[in-house]
Amino acid sequence: MIFDPTEKNEHEMPAFINPELEAHRASVVIGSVTLAVRDLDQQVGFYRDMVGLDLLSQSATDASLGVDGQALLHLKLREGARMDPTEPGLFHTAFLLPNRVALARFMQHAVQKKLQLEGASHHGVSEAIYLSDPEGNGIEVYSDLARADWPHKSDGSLAVTTDRLDLRALLSLAPESSSSSPYRMQTGSRIGHVHLCVSDLEDAKATVPALFGMERMASYPSAHFFGSDGYHHHIATNVWRTRKGTVRSAGSLGLDALTLRTTSQKAYDRMSADWLSAGGTRTEAGVSMTMLNGLNFVLEKGTDS
Repeated sequence: MIFDPTEKNEHEMPAFINPELEAHRASVVIGSVTLAVRDLDQQVGFYRDMVGLDLLSQSATDASLGVDGQALLHLKLREGARMDPTEPGLFHTAFLLPNRVALARFMQHAVQKKLQLEGASHHGVSEAIYLSDPEGNGIEVYSDLARADWPHKSDGSLAVTTDRLDLRALLSLAPESSSSSPYRMQTGSRIGHVHLCVSDLEDAKATVPALFGMERMASYPSAHFFGSDGYHHHIATNVWRTRKGTVRSAGSLGLDALTLRTTSQKAYDRMSADWLSAGGTRTEAGVSMTMLNGLNFVLEKGTDS
């Protein structure tokens, strides 16, 4: 059942959920991403000053950043570790902004800070700007088009495209802003989706629908896009740079864990039972499991119900 933010129930909507986001009108959403990093201070500075996240906490070995007091990104110091881009791992973390004006504000900020961008695309379902952090972790900052405007193929599946984004038109929406004012990511922003590098696309094609409660929304020869309750994708998987058959090395830099949250008790009960049956481990936070060629996942209940 699609998450209905207008439904009245005895429990208050969890603060993490923003029903104005298309990605959060679903029973399963992205909670947070944990990255293992070589230089904690540098990475904190980048995600705070360049991406615009708020620093929520920091110690000598870890930090948490987010929006509205909600942690979206956790950084863990792992000195001496390495990253092998041909192994399974993170392709990008995608921060979803509430609207196109918020995306224009980010683009304006990127121009003022001379951020090195790697792309800007119109995907039919969304508009996106791409970059990477200093350690090579991919980042997408995007806003969604209205769901009613998403294009579909003749077979009913979504037609996710990659066309050039008109940056001049986008920047025309940005309000007047002084470059001396520190940029902060728009309130209400969350992680909309995460794009993963895997080494076995067929395994992902079977595992994500079975254990994540997500439907395959779009497919291409080397990538699949999976979404919960009709969203264009909460998780994407590709084999664009991974070596076939490889498993992520323990202790690597980059993606350390991806946390999913459910927005209903029913969804949590179903998913946690599936994960435990498939070899997952119950933890204080929920259930953890390693899958998709050595990637670590955590399932948390997003409500108090």
